[in-house]
Amino acid sequence: MLRFYGYFKEAVVESRHETYRVRKIVAFYFLEDHTVMISEPKEVNSGMPQGKFLKRQQVLKAGGTTLLPSDFQVGTDLVILGKTFRITDCDDYTRDFFKAQGKP
Repeated sequence: MLRFYGYFKEAVVESRHETYRVRKIVAFYFLEDHTVMISEPKEVNSGMPQGKFLKRQQVLKAGGTTLLPSDFQVGTDLVILGKTFRITDCDDYTRDFFKAQGKP
């Protein structure tokens, strides 16, 4: 299982003080069946629903092919279900996995 960290921006229309909120996510990529799960870590007293954003399932790219580990590059944007996720980091196991594959 590969683990990536990131965020997405959520528009805020009911406030004059902010136009968007940044919501952190953790994305899991399961190598055995090429499925993806995305969850939002719970923050106490945030006032927003949190938890699983995407249940474990295969996700298709715009071209109709399944997402692959190479699609989760740190520093890039990934569009899933109409939301744009910015991948900002990954755990040590994931970093070692990509180094073994010959990718930065």
